[in-house]
Amino acid sequence: MATIIVTDLTHFNRPNTVCIAGIDIDNHNCVRPLPYFTPQQVQQHNIQPGVRIILDGNFAGAQPPHCEDFNYNRARIGEYSPQQFQEILENILSPNIEAGFGVGEIDGKCINYENPPAHSIITIAISGRGIRAVADEYTDTKIKIHIIDNDAKEYSFLPCAQLVWHNAAENDRAMAIRDFNNYSRQFGQVYVRVGVGRRHAVAGRDGFWLQLNGVYGF
Repeated sequence: MATIIVTDLTHFNRPNTVCIAGIDIDNHNCVRPLPYFTPQQVQQHNIQPGVRIILDGNFAGAQPPHCEDFNYNRARIGEYSPQQFQEILENILSPNIEAGFGVGEIDGKCINYENPPAHSIITIAISGRGIRAVADEYTDTKIKIHIIDNDAKEYSFLPCAQLVWHNAAENDRAMAIRDFNNYSRQFGQVYVRVGVGRRHAVAGRDGFWLQLNGVYGF
């Protein structure tokens, strides 16, 4: 059993699927419930970051970095708690992206499959002006994310997997970029959830690719 505060709602390429992750309130382990939720379930139960979910089940025993996979047979949706949400994020902070994944220097935005990180999602806190959205030059309905880390390292053109901004870009990309940047800049500090996708190869580089899972200000 695990009682989690939802920290991530991300777009998934599989149809009719939303990937959810959260932090166990008892031990601060990251948990990714499986099977995945559907958009209908997310809407029906108003599942959003900060919502509490009680899961009956156990960890799946997956190999790193996706060791957060958790097989459940029952999910009970609780209340939204912004205060507990912020407290959870504060308690799991990494100083920067490379330290969070613990794999040494990251070359660009891909972690080589031969040196997988111990986990697939981390949290950092940065200036609200240290993250911004830009247009994806290859797809008219997607945005990319630039992040300047606490060690002044810049990660450019990361995919935006955060569901709310992914959907906003599909509806009106120019407005999504404007709203994303206005949102982050209003805060002196934002909490950023950075994840890695499942292993795949792009242009001869094989590994786990960085993506934005979530950005939150309080």
